[in-house]
Amino acid sequence: MLQRDMIFASNLNCVEFQLWISEQQQQVMIDFLKDLGLWLFFLTVTIEEYTTHQGLLHGDLAKRAKHFFTESARVCAGIDAWSSGNLEAFGKLMSQSGLSSIHNYECGCEPLVQLREILVQAPGVFGARFSGAGFRGCCVALVAAAHAEEAAEYVQESYKKAQPDLAKQLNNATAVFICDSADRAHVR
Repeated sequence: MLQRDMIFASNLNCVEFQLWISEQQQQVMIDFLKDLGLWLFFLTVTIEEYTTHQGLLHGDLAKRAKHFFTESARVCAGIDAWSSGNLEAFGKLMSQSGLSSIHNYECGCEPLVQLREILVQAPGVFGARFSGAGFRGCCVALVAAAHAEEAAEYVQESYKKAQPDLAKQLNNATAVFICDSADRAHVR
C-alpha cells in the first residue's frame, strides 16, 4: 500500500500536478530538497530546478519525476496544439503521455498496454493513451472523424486476436464508444 505522507507538487503556469511518493522514497526526496536549500511539504519545483538536479534522483523516483515533469510539459504543449487545431501534434502528445505512463510511471497491465498499441495503429488515429483510474482502466484515442467507424472495427478485431479470452467477455455493442468533442463543460 502506498503511503501518502508527502506531496511533491509543481505549478508550471498552466496546470498544477501532484505526485504522491512512498515513505521509502521520502528520504531521497528530503535529501534532494535539502540540496536545493528547500524543505517543505508543499513545494514548487521549476522545470529548471528539476533539470539541474535530476541526476540526484535514482530508480523509481527518478522515473516518476521524469514522468511528472515531461507530462507537465506535454499538457502545456497540448493546450497550444488543441487551441491551434493541430490534431496531429495533440495526438503525438497523447501517445507520448501513454508511453511515459507505461515506462516511467509503470501504469497499466498487458491487456491495457496492448489496447493502447492497437489504438495507435488503427486507421485515422492521431494518438492514444490510458484514461481513467483504478483497476479496469480504459484507453482514449483521438481519431479523424472520417475514420472513426473503420478505427473502431480495427480495434475490436485486433483486440480479439491479441486478447481472445478477454475479448469473449466484452459486449461488442459497448466495447468501443465513438464520441464527438463538445464546446467545453460549463454551467448555464
